[in-house]
Amino acid sequence: MKKRTAIVNTIYTTSIANSSIFSIGDTHTINQKSKAIALQKEGEKFKQTDNLYFKDYDIFKQKAVWLNSPSVVNQYKVCNHANTIHVHQVNVTAVSLSSVFQVGNADEISADSRLKHFRILQED
Repeated sequence: MKKRTAIVNTIYTTSIANSSIFSIGDTHTINQKSKAIALQKEGEKFKQTDNLYFKDYDIFKQKAVWLNSPSVVNQYKVCNHANTIHVHQVNVTAVSLSSVFQVGNADEISADSRLKHFRILQED
């Protein structure tokens, strides 16, 4: 990877969370993992009995299934005549759950995000 300098004049962002990366510049390897349990409960307050644990759900025990080789979506040759990446302005609302926002190059990106979501509704 040819190294370049990244120049960003202005960045506005609201939220970066949960194993996310906001990167300016070149990166060799990005490897991130996120596990989350989301519980939405209608009505009452949360109680001790509402606690949920990763060990109780198979989604968090399973091994990640990765492609054996990278998929080629579109192959092309890029000739970078300048040794800088110049970005005037970036507006980002949110970067979350093992996602990447990057101005620059990345050789390898590996991201694993697992979310188990529960909604407990009141009976009518």
